[in-house]
Amino acid sequence: MSNSKETAHIATYDGINFSVWRLGLWVLLEQHNLIGIVQGEELLPDMQNLAGNLANADAIASWKQRDCKARGYILSTIEVSQQRILIDCISAYQMWQALSAQHLEQASDNLYDL
Repeated sequence: MSNSKETAHIATYDGINFSVWRLGLWVLLEQHNLIGIVQGEELLPDMQNLAGNLANADAIASWKQRDCKARGYILSTIEVSQQRILIDCISAYQMWQALSAQHLEQASDNLYDL
């Protein structure tokens, strides 16, 4: 999980303050070179080469460690009530997509109310 000193300055996402939370989290992710992981631009390297043997073991381990770190940052900066929508997510990218979709849905609901 992440270090609380690293995330202490980030407003905890409570389901309402997505933009403020995203700003603080994005800076933290950028500091640790994790943006590509969260945006789905850096994918898990292929596990097998053409001969069917395990390949890229170091790259796979590095990606998994970085993905875990990004998931830790996301989880440590959102309230438990928001964590429930992430139960089935197995990557930081999936978490980001779920949270972004929830925010867009709430924003469109609010626009409709206006």
